[in-house]
Amino acid sequence: MGGAAWRLFVAVPVPDGVRATLADILEPVRRRVRGGRWQAPETWHLTVRFLGDTPLAALPAIETAVRRTAASRGPFPVELGEAGAFERRRGGRVAWVSLARGEAELAALAAGLAALLAPGQAAQEPFRVHLTIAREAPDELVAAVAAAIAAARQRDRSGAHVSVGLGARPVPPAGGVLAWTADRLVLYRSVLGSAGATHTPLLDVPLTG
Repeated sequence: MGGAAWRLFVAVPVPDGVRATLADILEPVRRRVRGGRWQAPETWHLTVRFLGDTPLAALPAIETAVRRTAASRGPFPVELGEAGAFERRRGGRVAWVSLARGEAELAALAAGLAALLAPGQAAQEPFRVHLTIAREAPDELVAAVAAAIAAARQRDRSGAHVSVGLGARPVPPAGGVLAWTADRLVLYRSVLGSAGATHTPLLDVPLTG
C-alpha cells in the first residue's frame, strides 16, 4: 500500500451536475479577479471529519466507523447557501459557500463519526459546514464570489434561467440547481501536489439509516 501514513478525510460528495453549475457561476469571477488559489471543482466536497496523516494500520477501524455512521442516517436534502470567508489568515482568506439546507444533518454525521473514532474526546474546534472555493483569497475575490452566488440564488428563486451542468441529479422539492440529495459518505485519501490536492475515494458507503 506504500507509505507509513495517508492523509485522510471523510466527506459528503458534491454531485457532478451541481459542481458543473457552480463552476459556471464562478467562471466570470475567475476570469475577472486576480489572485487566490482556486480549488478545482472535481475536489469540491463537504467535509464531515478531517483525519490528517493516519497510520495505514488504522484504516480498518476507520472504515468500520464510516460504515456504522452511514448506517445510522438516511439521505437528506442539501442546498448551497451564501458565500463568505474565514477570518483573515496569512496570505489572504479562505472563500467558501455555506449551506442553506442540510447543516444539521451533516453536523449529526460528524458527531456520530467523532463518537466512534475518538470517544470521550472533546471536539478540537466547532464543526463548520462549508464548501471551500479558494484559498489565499484577496478581499476582492471574496466579495465577487459572494455576489455571484447571491445573484445565482436570486435567479433560482425567481424562476429565471440558471445553467445546469450535465449529469445533475434530481433535487428535493423546492430545491434549486445548487441543491441535491446527500446519500453517500465517502472516505478519501488526499495527496498534496504542486498543482493542488488530488482526492481518491477509498470507501463509498450509502446512507441507509
